[in-house]
Amino acid sequence: MITLRLMSGLLACALAARAQNPQPAPRAAAEQARADAEKLREQAAKVREQVNQDFKDRLKFDIKNGIGAGIGVDLQDLGASINDVVTNATKNAFELAQNVSVNFNGKDFYTGFGGAYQSGQQALDRRDYDNAIRRFDQVIAEKSTRSDGAMYWKAYAQHRSGKRDQALQTLAELEKAYPQSRWLNDARALAAEARAGAPSPESQTDEELKLLALNSLIHQEPDRAIPVLEKILGDSKSTPSLKRQALFVLARSKSPRATEILTQYAKGGTNPDLQSRAIEYLGTARSPENAQTLLGLYGTGDANTKREVIRALRRQDAAKQLVELARKETDASLKKDLVRELSNMQSKESSDYLMELLSK
Repeated sequence: MITLRLMSGLLACALAARAQNPQPAPRAAAEQARADAEKLREQAAKVREQVNQDFKDRLKFDIKNGIGAGIGVDLQDLGASINDVVTNATKNAFELAQNVSVNFNGKDFYTGFGGAYQSGQQALDRRDYDNAIRRFDQVIAEKSTRSDGAMYWKAYAQHRSGKRDQALQTLAELEKAYPQSRWLNDARALAAEARAGAPSPESQTDEELKLLALNSLIHQEPDRAIPVLEKILGDSKSTPSLKRQALFVLARSKSPRATEILTQYAKGGTNPDLQSRAIEYLGTARSPENAQTLLGLYGTGDANTKREVIRALRRQDAAKQLVELARKETDASLKKDLVRELSNMQSKESSDYLMELLSK
């Protein structure tokens, strides 16, 4: 109890300290915001781990002594409340990191986890389309690996805000600038929708209500729920957050068909954003099968996909697979990422490999 209160207090204090210093030096602001958010994430993980362990220990004690699960349930409620505090504090820290604006060589750069691209998607989720367009314009101007995705989401925001002609122009520019982009199928579907007329806000609300129902139905009647989820994922009218939630619902299902769909998206059968999310969810759903699937994905993806797979395998605690990849990897940057993840794991495989590196 005391430990949990102290740690949740530390989260609040750290967040308050950052809020009191909104305009530090530009480069220091970027680095400090990222460091603070990472520390809060680590503290959040420790609190959750302690809450879960306390609950398990107390529940075992209750059952063993015939007291019942009442005390354990109370402890679980306490843990849920603290988890809410932790989650909110961490979310606020991430938003702080994402919204720090610094200026390098006369050019705005948004720091944090995902930068302007992630900020743009968050604006889409809030239906703040004008802000989303500004964020995606920044990514487009940088000509980064995400510029084609930013052009698609810019067109999406323009279409949703009633700027049909501008959306069609942006989509035409996307196809001309990036003729091999994995966003082209989505872009063509969005263009067809834009030509057909303005979007209906009511349909978005209806889809979100359907997803709430599907979240329950996926466990009761997966054969009926899964086709609807597939339709949401393939529909250009679905919002970004709705598609992410649809993948999350699939990831929670134990249905072989749900796992098959999640794996298809992880292999890159769609746009890079959904691929990244599917890889993340494969990592969260721990199983030997998912670990092997991720291992196979590593050999077929680009550098960004490989980094997603490394993080997913870390979530799986798949030290054996990470060691296997580290031994074969020739790219210095990727190998460094693999060794970094292994150095944070507590397993015989990771320790043996680290000792192997030291002996060379």
